[in-house]
Amino acid sequence: MLSVQSYENIEAYDWTQLRLLQAVANQAATALHNAKMYEEAEAERNKLAAILNSTTDAVVVLNQEEHVALVNPAAERHLQVSVQDVVDHPLSALGLKGLSRALDEAKREMTGVTREVATPQGRCLYASVSPVSHLGWVIVMQDVTPLKELDRMRTEWVASVSHDMKNPVTAIGITADLLERSASLNENQQELLRTIRQTSKQLRSMVTDVLDLARLEADPALKETLVEPNQVVGDAIAEIRPVADSKSITLITDLPPRLPAIRGDETQPRRSFVNLLSNAMKHTDTGGRVIARGRPRDSLVQSAVSDTGRGIPEQELPQIFDRFYRVSGSDQVPEGTGLGLSIVKRIIEKHGGCIWVESELGRAVPSSSLCLTPGARVRRKCDPAQA
Repeated sequence: MLSVQSYENIEAYDWTQLRLLQAVANQAATALHNAKMYEEAEAERNKLAAILNSTTDAVVVLNQEEHVALVNPAAERHLQVSVQDVVDHPLSALGLKGLSRALDEAKREMTGVTREVATPQGRCLYASVSPVSHLGWVIVMQDVTPLKELDRMRTEWVASVSHDMKNPVTAIGITADLLERSASLNENQQELLRTIRQTSKQLRSMVTDVLDLARLEADPALKETLVEPNQVVGDAIAEIRPVADSKSITLITDLPPRLPAIRGDETQPRRSFVNLLSNAMKHTDTGGRVIARGRPRDSLVQSAVSDTGRGIPEQELPQIFDRFYRVSGSDQVPEGTGLGLSIVKRIIEKHGGCIWVESELGRAVPSSSLCLTPGARVRRKCDPAQA
């Protein structure tokens, strides 16, 4: 507290002096306030610097001109760069082409994006690029190379085991067929053989699905060509029609005369549509309907499969594309492996599209929908709300 007093004369100061003293007091108070604010700001800056310096995540801050404004020590280690070489330089100075592409996408969408980015040293970084108001952009990267390596080893192990199982499972089915033809069997023995054949068929289907999923997760390069969606749907319908006939299910196609061609692998889109139709067949009762639709939508081709099955509970919708996940009550469908929709999702995403599901328990609504872009890979996000 600042105090000015006169013990000799209570009227020692006139109004001019009082105003001067008040101005000095105001200046002193402002200076003290600013000093306190500076001290608090400096403490917060030191805390932030300590966090940035100690975190294992690589952090890069870009200014509004998209030049590097800050690089923390973790970023220097992961990217093998020095602050002096990259600060005040464009993002390309970091040597990460994938990061530049992620920034371009974030600028188009004006929202945060996450992408896997490969470094020249062979590391894999999981990068998040987010806009910061009145500042620029902040990029946070985590080194997920060990996790990617573990995932690769798991995929190779699963593929190896599944491949080794294929021959014994096939041999079981062939042996059952030969046994039935070579001997006179009573009714109980024939029933046992039917069980053996059915079980070997299920095992063979599961092994095939596991191998297909392992190949897709290995991320091989697509052998891209122009694919006609009408042909894809037509071939899938032809393949699945015997199943529909055996269950007396009405199979309906709703397509325009010609959908725009899509760019992708020649066989994978067909496999995805066969899996969607097969899944719909499994969960549709005898006498029901399965409908395959296709429509051009802006720069996309949207295809959908709907059925008159019992539907899917709302709480289970987010999990139906997970591996080995089966909707509650689907134990009544013994031939399912729980991998069909996972394969579909992987194929669609590998082609740059997206897939989603819409369903209500006890109501016939579209069970699944997928988007593919005509003529080129998808360059923007699919929006299910516009479907």
